Amino acid sequence: MYEQFKEIDGINISKEKMEVGPTAHYSMGGVVVDIKCRTKIGGLFAVGEVISQIHGANRLGGNSLLDTVVFGKIVGGEVANLIKGVREKRKTGEPPPLRLNVNNKKRFEDGIFVVKEPVKFRNEIQELMKLNAGIIREETKLKNGLKRILKLKKEFYSKDNILREFKIDDDDAENVILTWQVKSSLVVCEALIRSALIRQESRGAHYRSDFPKLDEEKWKVNIYCRKVGRKMVLFKQNIKEIKGPIADLLNAHVKPEHQREFE
Repeated sequence: MYEQFKEIDGINISKEKMEVGPTAHYSMGGVVVDIKCRTKIGGLFAVGEVISQIHGANRLGGNSLLDTVVFGKIVGGEVANLIKGVREKRKTGEPPPLRLNVNNKKRFEDGIFVVKEPVKFRNEIQELMKLNAGIIREETKLKNGLKRILKLKKEFYSKDNILREFKIDDDDAENVILTWQVKSSLVVCEALIRSALIRQESRGAHYRSDFPKLDEEKWKVNIYCRKVGRKMVLFKQNIKEIKGPIADLLNAHVKPEHQREFE
């Protein structure tokens, strides 16, 4: 940290002040997987910060080792076993357990495209999320943010904005990467805002100024987002009850209410 400030900003943090501010670097939600990091798509595994179900309502700093080391080891073993199984099937002439259907005529529908000036979309998404779905949230701003995200989504996928022909080379690499970043961001941001709107309470890192209290009776649930047709649909499921020594430990350490005075 000392070298970083010294080299980038010319600041000696042992003698000068440095600015510290909150940043959005992690999401408490993510892709649903089982204990072996398997998704519902055969052969597709997910691991690391892209998955959910590990940290609950608030992921504390320094806990990424659980994502990377523990589940990284689990998924590594599972993928190795899967590949071994595929190779054995091939030797015997049996059909492999995984089969990918590729149709080159559906390239655009499968998401292979580039848009004009994707950096403009990325910058606007970052700004509107900061203003409307930041640390302190409330209904009006969340609705404004959702409205703008849906409008950007329509503009992003409009025929006039999509480049039908492009090359994946050094000249176009940045636009290809930015296009995929924006495409992913639109999904994540819509899911985040919709989930924040529906959860009318404050829990963990999610704080609603219009619903500042924890509501164990109504909202001790997980919110799931699913694509149905062209729309995103949300539904709730009760969280699984934790039993045994872990439950005792959590009850001894949990703070159900926000402790800061202004809240």
